Amino acid sequence: MIPGLLGKAVDQAIELLETSNAEVDQLYWTGLLLFSVSTIRGFFAFTHSYLGEAIGQNMAYQLRMKYFEQLQKLSFTYHDNIHTGDLITLGILDIEGVRMFVNTGFLRFFFLLTLVGG
Repeated sequence: MIPGLLGKAVDQAIELLETSNAEVDQLYWTGLLLFSVSTIRGFFAFTHSYLGEAIGQNMAYQLRMKYFEQLQKLSFTYHDNIHTGDLITLGILDIEGVRMFVNTGFLRFFFLLTLVGG
């Protein structure tokens, strides 16, 4: 809708400049409608980003707790043979990768599907 409204506003502004009997009120209403549609779009974009981040962070938290629980169950000989820093680094990188995939890949897929379908 936004490109169509912008085109309509430009056409109305050109008509206003070329002729003296064009109405300014139409241009104001088009501008107000453009502002309203842009505000609604911004609200939905914010909501989409917020919910995506909330879902990703919740998933990452649950994965971290399961990872920590699994590390606690491992034997002492396993911990003697591997560096603790390697375990932490691999765990953090993998969990952050999953979190970023959920936020950017998985949820954006539905967003793009809706956008292309609409």
